[in-house]
Amino acid sequence: MSSGEGFDFSSLVRSGIDARDYAPGEVIVHEGDAGDCMYVILEGEADVSAKGRVVTQLGPGALFGEMSVINDEPRSATVIAKTQLRLVPITRKRF
Repeated sequence: MSSGEGFDFSSLVRSGIDARDYAPGEVIVHEGDAGDCMYVILEGEADVSAKGRVVTQLGPGALFGEMSVINDEPRSATVIAKTQLRLVPITRKRF
């Protein structure tokens, strides 16, 4: 997971990738699941938990899920919308 500072992710939305909205409490990815895309948070906050414990919180500009795309390994954490959340998925093919 990284901050994504220095890159204007809004250009991804303008380039035709559809943003996805999640309600508070909605699970975006589950720890242990296969992953074929990573996500960029455009708006809102998310909790990241591993082995049942919240390990960090993410906000606008943050990336998550990139290690599943890079290493083709299962998700290392569960990510749940803490507030209303707007994300842009970036598929392995696009990455």
